[in-house]
Amino acid sequence: MKYLTDEIIERAISLQPEIVFDSHTIYSTLMTDFARDYVRQLYECLEYDHDPFVKLHTDIAKRMASKDFGHIVRKHGRKRMSLNCRGKEDECQVWERIEDKGTTRAGFINPNQQKNLGKRQPPLEGTDNYQYVYVMNCTKCGLIYGTNGSDIHLRKCPNCQGGEPGIPLSIN
Repeated sequence: MKYLTDEIIERAISLQPEIVFDSHTIYSTLMTDFARDYVRQLYECLEYDHDPFVKLHTDIAKRMASKDFGHIVRKHGRKRMSLNCRGKEDECQVWERIEDKGTTRAGFINPNQQKNLGKRQPPLEGTDNYQYVYVMNCTKCGLIYGTNGSDIHLRKCPNCQGGEPGIPLSIN
């Protein structure tokens, strides 16, 4: 990724007040201290099929997961923490995995046999930050319900598998 050069990474790492930091700290630094570069790169992601914010953060996550990023972090005597404040897998690692599997593409069927029918039209904002509502179809019982794009890969049917209630697909 030409945007996240070694120079920008080194400057972002040097701005971290703590020795141990997580991905979100770096993202915050990129959005504030390198705002012009960040916004320029976000605009380049507008051509992408999915949410440009998710695309950019996935690209950044891939760069931050690389060995050379680890070398730069260690060179500055720092450590990158890969867990977020809730002790769960880092959100950006989840996005990277989702993008690689194409779970937001219509037709994707997750391991629980829930089929993604595509983004709700017209688009509707989801209940998670920067997410849209996707229409899901249970291939077992036929239920159609809404979910956040970030949940497609793990979603269970609310009707026959005890999953969380779906997001309403209609606007009242």
